[in-house]
Amino acid sequence: MKKLKILHLIDSFNLGGAQELVLSLVKGINKDEFEMDIACLYGWGIYANEIKLYAGQTASLSMSKYNLRLPFSLFSRIEKGHYDVLHLHLEFSTLLGAFFGYILGQLKGIPKIVTTVHLHRYQVSAWHYYLALGLPSFMIDKYIVWCGMLHNELKSIRINEQKIVRINQGVNCHLVKWDNKARNLRKELQISADTPVLLSVARLHRQRCLDFIIRSMRLVADQNPQALLVLAGSGPEESALRKLTNDLRLNDNVVFLGLRRDLPNLFSNCDIYVTLSLDEEIGVAGKQAMTYAKPIVAVNKAGLDKKQVLEKTKYLITAKTEKEMAEELLDLLRNPNKKRTMGLKAKHFIEENYSHEAFVRNHERFYPTLLR
Repeated sequence: MKKLKILHLIDSFNLGGAQELVLSLVKGINKDEFEMDIACLYGWGIYANEIKLYAGQTASLSMSKYNLRLPFSLFSRIEKGHYDVLHLHLEFSTLLGAFFGYILGQLKGIPKIVTTVHLHRYQVSAWHYYLALGLPSFMIDKYIVWCGMLHNELKSIRINEQKIVRINQGVNCHLVKWDNKARNLRKELQISADTPVLLSVARLHRQRCLDFIIRSMRLVADQNPQALLVLAGSGPEESALRKLTNDLRLNDNVVFLGLRRDLPNLFSNCDIYVTLSLDEEIGVAGKQAMTYAKPIVAVNKAGLDKKQVLEKTKYLITAKTEKEMAEELLDLLRNPNKKRTMGLKAKHFIEENYSHEAFVRNHERFYPTLLR
């Protein structure tokens, strides 16, 4: 039986949820039925070595997204690979990959083109969103989404509903290798086992509402001076967030870890995971935290009904204001039984709905349908 040849194209191999999902898929896919290559548009990033272990061929097409040779390198890679499916991730790869894949598809009949949508409409301007996902829609065969909000956002820019396929994200916290001899977060920060640790793993970007979380932390620290907010990630807002932390006199209550790959270490040593929520869904890192039985408190960006969300999910508390978030965090810290119960419900929910195995198997069933 001929293997299905698939090329995953992504902007870079830097730390991020999209990169983790690609690595997870490549590691778990049935190698007897699928041959998976991976190319990034520019640079290598920290995932490169692991990806090389599990993918067929890997390539970084350029050292910069502004390299004029990049389009030619991309076209050559797709043409010479004779791929059945071109699977695109992130907006720059979607735009460029769809264009060149479509040209070859018109000439040769392959590759079929699919993109996994990692971009929410709220994250960028309307024109940016349309340019990334709407403009290339006539060249894309299928869009993969993992939540209802992404589905509705695509429909709002008139993407044909028949092109939209839902595949839930898969969560495997042990995907990212962690050297057990490396570090223990509480020892590293020189804090006791009783110190309350609130964790957020995210790119330090205004889209992630981390300024909201830091301002909430000011109110938490007023009531619980020992509480610690740990931010793992880097990004363009780091200087502004550090300044905000300093202005709010929170230098003893907020820690910036920078980029970290020892996620099991971080999740194991936190009490509550703090993040952003849009439609009762949270990102990859939040789902990973849930596998460690951590309750979630989230910024309510979409104006969801707080009681309805909690009744439906059993594990997710949303907050529309900084005061409300602080109150919810303090309530969980004061009530360990409630915190433990919510954490166990979070773990059960992930095991039932977002298993890594189901994520991989659903892709294995999906890819052949593109060629029928």
